[in-house]
Amino acid sequence: MLILGVVEAVAVVGVGIAVLFAVAVVIAVGQLIAQAQNPPHVTPGANDADTDCRNLCLQFNARRSQQCMAQADERNARARLDNLIAQRETALRVWVAASVLAVTMSLIPFIGSLVAVAFVAAATIALVVFLGLAGAVNGASADWLAKAAITRAVLELLTQARQLLLTRCPAEAGACLASPSAC
Repeated sequence: MLILGVVEAVAVVGVGIAVLFAVAVVIAVGQLIAQAQNPPHVTPGANDADTDCRNLCLQFNARRSQQCMAQADERNARARLDNLIAQRETALRVWVAASVLAVTMSLIPFIGSLVAVAFVAAATIALVVFLGLAGAVNGASADWLAKAAITRAVLELLTQARQLLLTRCPAEAGACLASPSAC
């Protein structure tokens, strides 16, 4: 009798570990998929202070273009994050509803148990989708934060390029700064 209890306890622990591992895998896969979907289009470089006025103007305009691309990347990453959050919340609502229906149906004699099995299956599927989306939200959040950091770095470079232009080429700076932005 005691041996059977130990075997059952070990089996329950083993199943629990397997379930936790499966949850971790689903979350990790969701996160990896989300991170790979939106690569950045901007890699900020350094400003060249030792160049002529024409190249300083070109550098300033290149930084403005990079700023536009970085801001667009950040906006797209945020929109994707918001979309994944909405999908995750929907999956959570479906899981709760299916779970409640499964419990409710199980209280109905005879046929209720059969119907409850379908709702348990639906709840399980919704839970797996929710966990995958939770991982995707983590990945998309990291992606958005990385894009926001790139946007800040590009803005610093733009400010530096503008300052270089103003201090080294005060006569030509007005015409360069008045040129239309790429955005």
